[in-house]
Amino acid sequence: MTTGTDSVASFATTVHGVLQHLATTSGFPAWVLMRADERGDQPLAVADPAGVLRPSDPTATRSGSELPRIDVAVMLPTGRTFGRLVGTGDHESAEVATAPATEAANLFASLLGLLIGSDLALAAERRAAEARDGTTDPLTGLATRQGWELRKRLDDRICREYGEPAAVLLIELDELKRNNERYGHSAGDEQLRTAGALVREALAGAHFGARITGDRLGVLIVGADERQVGELERAVRRALSAAQISAVIGVGSRTAGAFASVEAANAEAEAEVERTHSVRHVSMGDSDVNASLLDAMANGAIKAYFQPIVDLRTGEVVAVEALARWQAADSMREPDQFLPALQQAGLLGAL
Repeated sequence: MTTGTDSVASFATTVHGVLQHLATTSGFPAWVLMRADERGDQPLAVADPAGVLRPSDPTATRSGSELPRIDVAVMLPTGRTFGRLVGTGDHESAEVATAPATEAANLFASLLGLLIGSDLALAAERRAAEARDGTTDPLTGLATRQGWELRKRLDDRICREYGEPAAVLLIELDELKRNNERYGHSAGDEQLRTAGALVREALAGAHFGARITGDRLGVLIVGADERQVGELERAVRRALSAAQISAVIGVGSRTAGAFASVEAANAEAEAEVERTHSVRHVSMGDSDVNASLLDAMANGAIKAYFQPIVDLRTGEVVAVEALARWQAADSMREPDQFLPALQQAGLLGAL
């Protein structure tokens, strides 16, 4: 078995050879390897020399009639379902061929599962090694832009070949330039160090992160479902917000299957970042609330109140919690009444 980039080519050759072999020897003239996906199974490879299947849907027959089918699971060594090996027969041969064809399909499904599991494990090990050994950005501790572009290309090949889902998170520190102008580049450098450390902690070595531009970080996630991607995005948002770092985050996804790309996910994330900026720009230009918040910060009306944290066993004060309060003209306003507006307007870091 080959490794590294050669494994991609070997898998493509192997899986098409398996499907062609089954199509010509099993008595079932059409075979499809499907990749399991939460949004619906997607075809990875098709062998249909007899023209039985519909081009628009490789799991359906051209005639639309109910033809005999074989459907066996392709399992990875970890016990996770990778997908299905589906064969479509014809009325003339399927009755006598079903049992041996099913036996052959189960055998090849097992072999494909072992091959896919091995290649995906090798790809994960390679990504981890590159994350450890690759050139890192000195401020964030994440990979450089060059590493980001290389990783996108390599992982795109793996994702296309094996139908792996992928997602891209783009994190733009939208007050970095303003902080550099107001307080000097040392302030911006410190914000980058903090943001990089928080992102690395959220990734926990499981995913790839890089500093893409001066104020933008990127995260590439391979093999995770939508729930896992959402959890990671929320973890990053919480960590940055807790550190009072204002950021715009865009998310793009590449669903399982062979017809999307990591670059498309990246473009989707970039579009989401731009949409958020557009909304913020309109909001800041038209909102009286944002003007009031700016005045309140300038005049010191938003202050920190310190609440003691007491150890109930000893009665001792062991810490204090800083709570923001806005003393408006009409009342004392709680954080939930003004922090969301501050964050949406990109002013959380200024606070």
